Amino acid sequence: EPISPEKTIILYRMVQETLNNIIKHASATTVKVIIAGNTISIMDNGKGFIITGENLNGMGLQNIQTRAKLINASADIVSDLNQGTTVIFTINRDFNV
Repeated sequence: EPISPEKTIILYRMVQETLNNIIKHASATTVKVIIAGNTISIMDNGKGFIITGENLNGMGLQNIQTRAKLINASADIVSDLNQGTTVIFTINRDFNV
């Protein structure tokens, strides 16, 4: 279903922030973006990181989480050292509300 231009821009910024984080921090050689149904998955083969409260409170990851809440979406981050990182945005059904 179509979404409002305002929410589309927020979603775009979330993806952009994720890609910027990969460029700045991951040392990745491959990035894969998959859009399927109501999810956007972004995976890299970079150095990964251990998820702690400290790095989740960084400006980039915090911006992603804040933007997700604005559009009633979720942002899940899975990462392992030397295994890369996956960020999954799930857009809830009432996204248009």
